Amino acid sequence: MHRLTALKGSRLAVCSAAGSLLLYRQVYADSARLRSDSDRWEDTTKLTLGAVVSLRMATPCSFDTFHAGNGRATGFVVDMERGLILTNRHVVGAGPIEGEAIFQNNEVVPVTPVYSDPVHDFGILSFDPSLVKYHKLSQLELCPDAAEIGTEIRVIGSDAGEKISVNTGILADLEREAPRYGMNTYNDFNTFYFKAASSTTGGSSGSPVIDVNGSVVALNAGGKVGTAAGFYLPLNSVERAIRLIQQDKPVSRGTLQTVWHHVPFEELRRLGLAEQMEQQIRAQNGSETGMLAVSEVVPGGPADGVLQPGDVLLEILGQSVTRFDRIEEWLDSNVGSSINIRVCRAGQEMELELTVDDLHRISPSEFLSFGGAVVNPLSYQQARNRSLQVGAPYVAHSGFLLRQAAVPDGSIITAINYKRTPDLATLREVLEQFDPNADLVITYMHPSNRHTERTTSTPKGARMWFEDAVYRRKLGARAWMGQSWHAEPLQFNPGEPDAVEEEPAQPKAVQHKLEVQGSVEERVGPSLVTVDFGRPFPIDGLTSESFRGTGVVVDSEKGLVVTDRMTVPSSLGTAAITFGNSQTLAAEVVFIHPDHNIAVLQYPTASLHPSIPLQAAQLSNSENVQSSDQVHLVALNSKLNKRRAAKLVSRRTRIGQIGYTKLPVPKPPAFIDSNIDLIDLEDHTASEGGVVADSNGVVLALWGAFPYPSGQNRKQFQRGLSSVYINDCLRAIESQHVATALGAELEPISLATARALQGSSLGSSPLSEDLAADTSLLVVAGRHSDAPASKLLQDGDILLQIDGESVNCFRDVEKATMAKPEVTVRLIRRGEVTSVELETMARDGFRKDRVVGWSGALCTEVPVEVVKQQRVDGRGVYVAARMPGSPASWHNLQPTNRIVEVVHTDMGRERG
Repeated sequence: MHRLTALKGSRLAVCSAAGSLLLYRQVYADSARLRSDSDRWEDTTKLTLGAVVSLRMATPCSFDTFHAGNGRATGFVVDMERGLILTNRHVVGAGPIEGEAIFQNNEVVPVTPVYSDPVHDFGILSFDPSLVKYHKLSQLELCPDAAEIGTEIRVIGSDAGEKISVNTGILADLEREAPRYGMNTYNDFNTFYFKAASSTTGGSSGSPVIDVNGSVVALNAGGKVGTAAGFYLPLNSVERAIRLIQQDKPVSRGTLQTVWHHVPFEELRRLGLAEQMEQQIRAQNGSETGMLAVSEVVPGGPADGVLQPGDVLLEILGQSVTRFDRIEEWLDSNVGSSINIRVCRAGQEMELELTVDDLHRISPSEFLSFGGAVVNPLSYQQARNRSLQVGAPYVAHSGFLLRQAAVPDGSIITAINYKRTPDLATLREVLEQFDPNADLVITYMHPSNRHTERTTSTPKGARMWFEDAVYRRKLGARAWMGQSWHAEPLQFNPGEPDAVEEEPAQPKAVQHKLEVQGSVEERVGPSLVTVDFGRPFPIDGLTSESFRGTGVVVDSEKGLVVTDRMTVPSSLGTAAITFGNSQTLAAEVVFIHPDHNIAVLQYPTASLHPSIPLQAAQLSNSENVQSSDQVHLVALNSKLNKRRAAKLVSRRTRIGQIGYTKLPVPKPPAFIDSNIDLIDLEDHTASEGGVVADSNGVVLALWGAFPYPSGQNRKQFQRGLSSVYINDCLRAIESQHVATALGAELEPISLATARALQGSSLGSSPLSEDLAADTSLLVVAGRHSDAPASKLLQDGDILLQIDGESVNCFRDVEKATMAKPEVTVRLIRRGEVTSVELETMARDGFRKDRVVGWSGALCTEVPVEVVKQQRVDGRGVYVAARMPGSPASWHNLQPTNRIVEVVHTDMGRERG
């Protein structure tokens, strides 16, 4: 027993040892293979990196489905002698674009588009190989047939914006439906896609998908947000395009303007496919799982009215076709020719004849630019997205002009001034018939509501800010050339009178003087008007383009209207005034108060129709408005809707608090009112502004919107601004005098606070006997960097007198410095009373804003808000904004920067 046991044990031991040996050998073999694969992948990756480039692309203007902007992506060299780089179509784009390729040694070369496929997501760039001095060029070979399910892959590119990343995956699906990215963007179709869990993200677009041999088996194209899924484009069409380009031949692309889907046999049976046909297809290809069926037919295309959704494709020119690449081969080789196809429709086989259209012909190669808008022919991509006919004028970017008319991006312009515009050529012909300064009536349709046309109008003069031009892609190249429609730059004169049918005996301005009796609303209402302002360029720290508010007519003979700076933020823009909801006139900005919330416009009085009731408001000169005074708020409200009539609203109320409101400093610098006491009301109604009047209809204050920053947003609150400030502006306009000010930011403090801050000095001051307990004093809270006060005053100084007159409120200071080149300021500094001789600071409310466009940067003179709020000098040129896709954006020239030197040329303040 023991011997047998020992024998058995020995046998077990031997077997165990043998198993261990076998297991060891297997593990060793697997380990060696893994090390071998790892080494091969390492070698392959190193070799691949030499051909992979990081791409920086800039799209200077919107076009078709692409928006202006900058982006990063990946590409790889497929022909190092010709300098060809393969990447995605959504990288190369369909319109104007510039870019550069960065090799692994950080050498940078410019790239230009050579080819962008009309349908599939691939494009080809070119570079000059002679410009690559130090990097050893290499290229990758395309192997469309090497992709198999289970193939281990690497995706090598600029994933997540990094210079280089390597993502791994295993091909899991070779017949995935092409991904759909949205209704108003580029989508690939009529092709399969590959799929793997590679976790690629932005920046990896255009990366090569390689196997362990270094063969490119697919092109990385996209992914699904929130998952690891990556989608790759097969290379059949890509390989053909590259081959033709290398042979200097055009890349022909044919289409029936039809979308095909690969449908499984089970569903095909429900569509009426005969079992005999299924058996025949399966016999020809045992791995086939379905056939192609019509999914969509684009209106107006060669298949419109011939093919129908649900038609199953059987043959083309007598040849069985069940795959996307096969139908594409037939179409690409028969552009412009007729082909016979056989389909199965609801169980019936049919022979049909269709003409193959040219995909490049229906891909837009030109666009119009007018009023800042970009309009191109509706592309096959968008026609397919929205089931529309190709070629209609498509608004790729609404720009200033069309945004003023509330025409959104993606719209189709169907008429201008009621003249139909079926295509781009007709649109241009119609636009050329009208003066660029004229307002336009635009009829448009948006694909999201395709059965409804909307009619709107543009403000007069809104088109003149941008040149009218047509841009075309040069034949045989991807370069674009632009040509203006006009021999001379556009000019705009809002003072030109419109034609009026009636011929009054007296000057028309006098016709609008009314003697109105009755309620306060009846007295004040005829002086209120609606003011619309459009600003073509984002300057002064504001990005908004459209503004609406209420103005008050203060001089009907001269045509002067006062409004707030929330409605008219600058002199550069298009202003329009609507009188009595009956007539709208273009206006000119004649004055903007440099410190306070007042803007003054002027309209052409001769253009105003005599039937419109209008009178100038009677402005109060009193500075004795007190809290609890009974007043009337009279205002207009259209709910900020330009298409609605502005209703007169009123509220009988009392004046609440009159005082200082400290506002946070905006970032970026922008206008906020300061050094002023504002009037609040105990009760007020929602409105777009108006006036505060007494019981006789005399205007005590302008009721306007005051801007203030709130986080990243710009909000507003409503307060009253005393009429005495309006009278100051009118006197300045009459005399053409430039306003003068102290050049400092002030804040009110109580007498107790002043005593606490300055010790006993205030008590020993000669003024101490005259100071009542409720007296407020003004303390210097900031100094404007360009004013003499920046050096002569100090933060914390308490003002006592200016030129011998006591100054206890903001208005006292303003009157004491008005129209004076210099003043004597008596103040308390660090506990001692002292006097300072001080030059005042001139602020020009008549200055016209100027904008210079330079490399996509919008440059202005340094705004007064910058020197006020940031305490920097006024040297240089201020970068107010930058355009997406521009060199300024490319090279990160940030808004709010100041350009103080260009190639050793000082950009001082005098150069503006």
